[in-house]
Amino acid sequence: MHYKLLVFTRELPTDEEIEDLMMPYNEDRYYSNYDDEGKYIGVGKEPEIPVFTWDWYQIGGRYSGQINAEVSTIDDLGIEIRNINRKEVISRLFDRYEFEHECYGYIRVGERCIKCDGAYVPKIKNDEAFGCYAFIGMDGKARARETWNGNHFIPDREFEYWLDISREAAIAENAFMTIIDMHD
Repeated sequence: MHYKLLVFTRELPTDEEIEDLMMPYNEDRYYSNYDDEGKYIGVGKEPEIPVFTWDWYQIGGRYSGQINAEVSTIDDLGIEIRNINRKEVISRLFDRYEFEHECYGYIRVGERCIKCDGAYVPKIKNDEAFGCYAFIGMDGKARARETWNGNHFIPDREFEYWLDISREAAIAENAFMTIIDMHD
């Protein structure tokens, strides 16, 4: 099943930074410690069940272009609409010229906004971009709407509260948000 994950970081993250943030939730790290009957066979103390797990993820993916990021005008970017260079649009918008993310490739320029997979939070103009199953905050800690306890899913009744807190902190610190399509 696919889930939408939001990742909040202080700056536009590199691929390696996204990978590092996602690694603790990789299902192989957790489930490789168990045999086919569910018996723990790992070394040391049995690990806690992660907040969520994934077996595959992609920046944007099926949620590509869900962020509407404000730009004052296309002319301010100095880019002709007929010949949009995604790398140049992103680097000018996000002040990062050594941009490496081809996976942030979903860019559509519209009236005073671009549709993209990541943006600085104060520039995000559509609330629906923040709807998600789980998020990783700027502190690197994750929360999910529901967490598997080994027998059934337990809803997190404070999820929306903590998502709002993370969003407010990201606005205050001009932090970056990336949308991830993860599969479990």
